[in-house]
This record gives sequence, structure tokens and C-alpha cells, in this order.
Amino acid sequence: MKKIYTLLCVFVISLCSKGSVNYWIGSEAQPPEWSNAGNWANGLPVVTDTVFFDNVNAFVNVDINPNIAGLQIINNSTVLFSSAAVTLVTIGNVNVSDLLVFRVGKGSIFT
Repeated sequence: MKKIYTLLCVFVISLCSKGSVNYWIGSEAQPPEWSNAGNWANGLPVVTDTVFFDNVNAFVNVDINPNIAGLQIINNSTVLFSSAAVTLVTIGNVNVSDLLVFRVGKGSIFT
């Protein structure tokens, strides 16, 4: 019985856990599109990911409608998002109460 209870607890915790993190690793050698999986440490971000721009200077062409759980721009990063005809970024459900994370760290720039 104890094993079943432990297994059930692990299962419930895994269901309740938040998504993962994904870091921008794009470089000048890569096209700067958000949709380019090569610009991300863990492939294209998904709805459960918190996206990090950590100690980078990045120009990001948002060429799709990204939907992510959170966005953090930290450690003196400078990030410029550009978009033609798509929703720039959907974080959570756009409702501030549903937003998991949005942070621009000290010394970092978000435009």
C-alpha cells in the first residue's frame, strides 16, 4: 500500500509541476527568428516554458505567435523584439493574474 501511495504522490506532483526553462542561444550565425529552433537551448519554446535571455544582446524577429508561460531578461541583457504582423508574445493568458513570470533584471533592457 505504501508503494502505491508513493507512486500516486509522484504522479500528482508531476501533473502539477510547471513547465521547463528555455534559454535563447541565438548568434549572428543563425537567422534571428523566434521560430528557429536552433536559437533555443531546448528547441522551440512551448506554452509551459519560461523563456530566459541571460547575459545576451539579442535582436529577435518574432515571426510566429509565441505562447509561453514566462519571460525573463536578466544579467545585463539587451533584447529587441521585432514583429511584422503577428502577436508579439503571449505570456500566460495575457491576464496579469495568470502571468507566471515576467522580469527584466537590473541592468537589462527590453524594448
